Amino acid sequence: MAETTQPRNWPSPRGPWPEVTDLSRLFDHGAWWCANRPGHPDPEDGYPDAEGHTPWDECRSIAGSFAGVRTGLTGPPLEVEVYVAAPFRFGRLPAEVTDVPASPRVVFECYSDGGSEPGELRFSLALGEALRLARRLEHLVDEVSYPHRSPDLGNTR
Repeated sequence: MAETTQPRNWPSPRGPWPEVTDLSRLFDHGAWWCANRPGHPDPEDGYPDAEGHTPWDECRSIAGSFAGVRTGLTGPPLEVEVYVAAPFRFGRLPAEVTDVPASPRVVFECYSDGGSEPGELRFSLALGEALRLARRLEHLVDEVSYPHRSPDLGNTR
C-alpha cells in the first residue's frame, strides 16, 4: 500500500482532519469494512487517530496483490494491488464533497516489480462494474483454458 503523508497545512494540531464542533461539518464514522477501523472516531464523539488511519483521506479494505503482471504482453513486470476504497470525509464541509462519490469503489494500483512506490497508474471501478469485470474475466479464462469442439470446423482447439 502506498504511504501517504500529512497534508501541508493540517487543519488541527491533533491530525489532518478539521475539528467537528457543530453540525456544519461532517462527522464521518468511516466504513465498517475499513482495514483502519481502529483509527475511526468514537461513534458518539471524538477525533480519528491519525496514526491508525493511513491514508488519512480514504477508508481501505484489506488489499490483494498480484505479481506477474506485465506492461503490454511482453513489457516490464509490474505488481497490481486491488482493494476497495471510499473517501473518509471527517471534518469536511458538505459543500466540499458534493462532487466526490461516497460509495465504495474497487481500486487497482500498479507498482514496479518488487518496488514499494506506486506506479503511474491508479484507477477505480464502481462495485457493479468491478463485478462485471470479474465475471467477464472468468468467462475469458474459461473460454481459452478448456478445450472444446469448434462448432464450425469440427476439430478441437
